[in-house]
Order: sequence, then structure tokens, then C-alpha cells
Amino acid sequence: MTLLRLDETYEAAVIETGMDRAGQIRYLGEMVKPTVAVITNIGDMHIEYLGSREGIFRAKCEIFENLAADGVAVLNGDDEWLNRVCLPQEIVTVGTMAHCAARVTDVVDRGIDGVNCVVTTNKARYELQIPAPGAHMIYPASTAVAVGEALGMSADEITRGVAAYEPAGSRMRVVRLSGNRRLLDDCYNAGPQSMAASLRVLGGSEGATVAVLGDMAELGELTVSAHREMGALAKELGIGKVIAVGRKAKDLADAANGDWYATVDEALSAIRAAFAPDTAMLVKASHSMHFEKITEELTK
Repeated sequence: MTLLRLDETYEAAVIETGMDRAGQIRYLGEMVKPTVAVITNIGDMHIEYLGSREGIFRAKCEIFENLAADGVAVLNGDDEWLNRVCLPQEIVTVGTMAHCAARVTDVVDRGIDGVNCVVTTNKARYELQIPAPGAHMIYPASTAVAVGEALGMSADEITRGVAAYEPAGSRMRVVRLSGNRRLLDDCYNAGPQSMAASLRVLGGSEGATVAVLGDMAELGELTVSAHREMGALAKELGIGKVIAVGRKAKDLADAANGDWYATVDEALSAIRAAFAPDTAMLVKASHSMHFEKITEELTK
């Protein structure tokens, strides 16, 4: 319905063509008819239904079937899969590697306060201040530079736009509470790549650290190994306490030497007790785990 409300008063629309199975992006692309197509990475999300990273790659590349003939594809140039894309349309790569058209350098991680970096294109040099935590944020920021240039925005508009970024929903939203408690609300969804990135943000935080982690869904044969790897990573990063919730997260708890609970309701008392003053707490799981119940409880 939102698409049907677009009219000539809109200059641009940013539309996510999400999927968990082949054919869905093709279907959505037929409605959207993009002039700029963006693929951020090829990870393991939804691998249960798509079989492999190659299956995920092919499903995401369906967006190009409806890309305008004079359109632009903006791709993560640090991703080995996306470097295989060949199109008749213009391709702009973003990332840290030398071949990237929007190349990221001079990355300064400011912890929970965000990330600084420089993005250089053949048009301008952008000194960006990204007000969201995690070194991985250089990729959406450099993508924003490439998209902004494709749409004819000025360097000043792009730089100010990145600096004004605010997370949508529970996507690494930093909530500062009394007693120097910091809640890293990243519970909108989770896969191995995003959970690892969030754990690294938590691991670099000051004070006590607690990771409240839940099941990662739709990983198929990777389910057990992925959860064990996340638990091992939490242990490697020196996370002070790990509270795992959900049947699949039992493997994560075991690998991290953490505490395990079958349901959110069973875990809430322990989570509240762990959220002491001077603590940074990450809350992350697949959307189906409904971890928003936890963030709602902690922010009351």
C-alpha cells in the first residue's frame, strides 16, 4: 500500500526488497523497477531455504532483472560474491579494498559513540562521522555516499545526512539509562555475521559487559555450528556474562560457558539482575524470538 501512495511530490524512495526464498526479489522488483539497486553483502541469513551462499547470491541478484537500463548497481566491493557481478549497467563498488570506487580509509572506531572514516570517490572526499556503533557501519555509510552521488546530491548534503543517521527500530539502538547503564538494542533480527559484529561492539565497550543472545533462525545445517561459533566468539572477546535464550541457543551457552534459559519469561529475572550500574548489555536474536519483550522490560 505504501508504494501506491507515492506520487510526484516524492523525489526518491528507498525500498527494501526482502526475501527468504528464491523468486521473491524478482516479484518485488517488478513492482519497484529500481533506478539504483543496492546489495550490501552475501551472508548466511535464510540459508535453510536457499541451500548455500550461492543460492543466496542468486536470489539477491534477482534485483538486477528489473534495474533500469540506465540504472546503477551499488555493491559491497569487499564481498567476494558481489565482486562476481557483471552487468550492462554501471556498477559502483564500496569498501576498503583498492579497487572500490567509493573507498573507505582512516577508520576510527569510537566505541558506542560511533565510527569516523574517510570515503573517497572520483568526485569528492568525504570525512564522515557515523553516529552508530560498530566498524561494520562503514559499509552502509559508504553505500550512502555512492547512492547520494548517483542521485545528484552534493558532498555537503551527503556528509550531513550520514551524521544525522538514526537507527530504525531495534537495529543497534543505543539506549542510555540511569547508573551509566547502556542497552544495545539490536533485537530486530540476527544471523551469524550481524551477531558477530554486534558482539565486537559490546566487547569494545567500557565497564561490565553482558550479552543476552537468542536463537538465530533459518540457518539449516549451519544451526549448531553457527551458535557454537557465536558462543566461542563471546568467550574470546572477554564478554563478562552471556545469557542465552532458546532451544538453539543452548549450544551458544555451552560454548560461552554462559547461562541458558528456554524462554524469555524464564530469563527475565536473571537479565534484570545482570543489568547493574556501569554495564553495557547487548540484546540480540532472530525476530521470531520476540526479544523486544526484554528491551521493553529493561527500559521501563
